[in-house]
Amino acid sequence: MINIKIIRTYGQLILPFADESIDMVLFYDVLHYLKETARKKLCHEAFRILEPNGLISVYPKHSLDDNPIMEFKSMSLEEIRQEIQDSNFIFNKKHCGFISHDDSVNRGCVINFGKV
Repeated sequence: MINIKIIRTYGQLILPFADESIDMVLFYDVLHYLKETARKKLCHEAFRILEPNGLISVYPKHSLDDNPIMEFKSMSLEEIRQEIQDSNFIFNKKHCGFISHDDSVNRGCVINFGKV
């Protein structure tokens, strides 16, 4: 049975879940809004709530490689991947192809990580 719960916040970086209680975290087209310190705090929270065999999947839209704006305007996909790895996640795989974004379809990549 699939159980999906969407959490809408107003910028809070503390997630309302128990430690190691979530099997998948998706950060799709969201991290570019956050400054580096906030991204690191959010990744730390994701690590805290993710189960030992869990997955974090990131669509880092608006990086240097993909319509750069905001906090990712000067960061490459590789630099974003490294930043997430620095939060104790282990890189799993990069998937590149066509991705639906807003009202269009564009080429992009999703990067997946597990826990160390």
